[in-house]
Amino acid sequence: MIIGPTGSFGRPSSGEGTALDRFTGWLTSLGDALEAADGDALKPLFTVEATFAPDPFAPLERGRRAAVERLIGEIAGESGLSFEARILGAGETYGVAHIRLVSGARTVDGMLLVAMDARGRCTALRRWSHASNVSR
Repeated sequence: MIIGPTGSFGRPSSGEGTALDRFTGWLTSLGDALEAADGDALKPLFTVEATFAPDPFAPLERGRRAAVERLIGEIAGESGLSFEARILGAGETYGVAHIRLVSGARTVDGMLLVAMDARGRCTALRRWSHASNVSR
């Protein structure tokens, strides 16, 4: 579920419309791919030269392949994934969102800063997040 800054829900197509539409479409596609653990669906979301900082103190991962492998690796073995995002802001080149990824075993809560090109693809992804185990 993606919630825009005005509280509205949406699923616009990536690469078309306003900056908010493009960012909403990108986040929706990211969430769908993560919920399905589908690395092939993640690939078109990133430019070939995209960078990914999984946390503020980690070295940059360089390239689409590294970003996709890292994201898929982080969710490997998880079941029943659910992705939620609340867009905090979107401009022509950047989007900021609060995200939550919940599985049966843990919850990851964090922030994404996404730099995007004119076609709605991520050129740089910066993440700050915290994972907590679900108590049973």
